[in-house]
Amino acid sequence: MQIVEELPSIKLLPRATPLPDEGNILLTGVTQSGKTSLIFNYIDEVEAEFIYIDFENMEIDRETLLEAVERFQNRNFDIAVFDVYNSKIEELLDLILNSGIAKRYMFISWRRFESKHLIHIHLYPLKFEEFISFKSGVESIEHSFLRYSQMGGFPIFAIYSDSFLFKQISRLLPFALSEFQIDILRDVANSVGTPRSRLNIYHSLKERRRVSKDRLYMEIENLIDKGYIISLSEIDNSIHKKYYLVDPALQNSLEKKRNFYRLFEAMVISELYKTGESGNFFRTVDLVTESGTAILIRPFIDSDGFEKIVKKMILKSKKLHIKRVEIVTMDFEINRVVEGINFESLKFSRWAILQ
Repeated sequence: MQIVEELPSIKLLPRATPLPDEGNILLTGVTQSGKTSLIFNYIDEVEAEFIYIDFENMEIDRETLLEAVERFQNRNFDIAVFDVYNSKIEELLDLILNSGIAKRYMFISWRRFESKHLIHIHLYPLKFEEFISFKSGVESIEHSFLRYSQMGGFPIFAIYSDSFLFKQISRLLPFALSEFQIDILRDVANSVGTPRSRLNIYHSLKERRRVSKDRLYMEIENLIDKGYIISLSEIDNSIHKKYYLVDPALQNSLEKKRNFYRLFEAMVISELYKTGESGNFFRTVDLVTESGTAILIRPFIDSDGFEKIVKKMILKSKKLHIKRVEIVTMDFEINRVVEGINFESLKFSRWAILQ
């Protein structure tokens, strides 16, 4: 157990995810997404007196918690932060919240749990706009895109731009996930964008390891809930889904053979997911958002390709009640309204900033 009462000397960079000024908080997110730094940055901004208790991935029981709480029984901090990792502390919440050691309580966890006493906030790795803000004025947008596509949005990579550090992403995962869970992520990385059933994933994994359907299905849902996997359902089909990883860093680290088309598609879906957008896919339409926008991911198209998309999408757009079609590309841009439908082609670096 590690206890901190002073802010670290490292540079704390602001994030787009705000923390509320009132109420107790449960902050979740994948490993290394910047949860602790977000809280430290907030504490620095409001100049709060705080205590940070890091349980260092140890299992937290009542005795351990009582020891930590009694140590600061006579203190009244503005904020008490408990880094609990995977520990199930639901039954111990009352003990903490009634301890009187602080005015507010914040919990950092890899797993989400329901509590009427906590405001839940989920933190994702950096969106592209956040990524480029970390190097604002230092490099071009084009260079930032190239680096983002290679290293992804984990804050440590954005700050240091160190290829050696990036290679350590595979070493970070075993700290948070089981070998079986990492194997599922690896399977997803190598089939991004392919409509699949959970049974299909089962047969794929069964070729190289012993696995039960029940456990596999449970772990897939667990990884979706924790935010490592993005799952998109197909319109008019309840069986097939498309699975993606939450960040390009995971895609690049776990994919056996680099495929730019898969990576680009994963980047676009990841960017939407990090903004809180959700939706479904429909045949050749990569995503239909809840707000009624169709997203097509076509890294390399030209004017002729754009015209073909417009012709094909007119009927589909009317069927799906779509009023806007966004085509995400590498560098081709055009905007046109056809039969009341707004067709716009945007290069990723500008499209991502507009989200």
